[in-house]
Amino acid sequence: MKYLVQTLFLFFALLLAFCKHPEQANPSNCLADKIEAFKQVPWAQSIVKISRPNDTLYWFVDSIADGGEEVLDENCELVCVADCECIGNIEFCDETHFNFPMEIIWEK
Repeated sequence: MKYLVQTLFLFFALLLAFCKHPEQANPSNCLADKIEAFKQVPWAQSIVKISRPNDTLYWFVDSIADGGEEVLDENCELVCVADCECIGNIEFCDETHFNFPMEIIWEK
């Protein structure tokens, strides 16, 4: 019985050690590539992680006054464009995208 309890304890300890929790998961390769490429852009200012209840967004903040700042989801898909006076068929970000906890994950 003693060995069974020890074996079960060891099994659960290993299970917990190797499980990935959602908040610790790495962004997709595409998103990781976009983040690294954005860091090299001269006008890049910061990257903000927005934690919404069902997903996470990444806001690529730049210093261009009238430029569009991409907001991507975890699948590297464009969700909306912030701070842009562009013309055309563009989905602009509104307060529903930003009313969640934010964390700066990179800053120049």
